[in-house]
Amino acid sequence: MRKIPLLVVMLLASTPAFGEALPRNLDVSYSLTFWGITFGHIQYSDTLKGDAYAAQAHFETQGVVGFFWKSLIDAVANGTVTARAISPALYDSHSRTRDRPVQRVKIDYDNGDQSIFFDPPVDPIRFPVTREQREGAIDPMSGLISMLMGASAAPKTPCGAGVQVFDGRRRYDVRFTYVKDEMLSPNSGNAHLCALHFVPMAGYPQRLIM
Repeated sequence: MRKIPLLVVMLLASTPAFGEALPRNLDVSYSLTFWGITFGHIQYSDTLKGDAYAAQAHFETQGVVGFFWKSLIDAVANGTVTARAISPALYDSHSRTRDRPVQRVKIDYDNGDQSIFFDPPVDPIRFPVTREQREGAIDPMSGLISMLMGASAAPKTPCGAGVQVFDGRRRYDVRFTYVKDEMLSPNSGNAHLCALHFVPMAGYPQRLIM
C-alpha cells in the first residue's frame, strides 16, 4: 500500500484527556502552500459542548492550481464524544471538481451501521469497499475532531496512532509519525511536530481529503 505524505508536518498542541475536553468553539481559516505557491484555502470550525460535537469545513483551490484543477468542497458532521472514542451521527458533504455536477455524499450512522446516500449515484462495484473494511472507520470530519482531541495519543506515541476513515466512496488511514517537540511561545509551552501520512486502503482513487 502506498503511504503518501500530506502537507509534510502539522503541530499538535497539548490537549485535555480524551472524553474530558473542555467546551470550546474553534474557528480557523488558512491557506495551503507548496514551495511558496498558494494552491488552496480552508475554513474550518467546530463546537464541543458536553458530549456532543459539530463541525463544518469549506475548501477550494486557488491560484495556478485552481486554474488547472478547480475543486470545491463543503462538509459538515456531528455526533458524540464518549470516554473511549468518537461516535459520529451524521456526515454530509458537497463537492465539485472542474465543471462536473455537484456530488453529494451523506452518511447516517445508526448503532454503528452506515447508511450511505449519493447524489448523483455512484457505482459501488467499480471500486468496492467491503463492510469489513468499513468497520471501525469514521467520516473525515469526525476523524479530524478525533485527531485534534488527541484520541489515540500516548506517552510513546505523542502524535497519536492516527485514524481510520471512510468517506462514503473510499477507505483510507491517516497516520502520524512523531518528528520532535517545538516551543510555540514562552507562555504556551511545547507542541508536537508530526509528519502526517495518507494511506489508501480501498475504494475510489483519492485526490482530496475532507
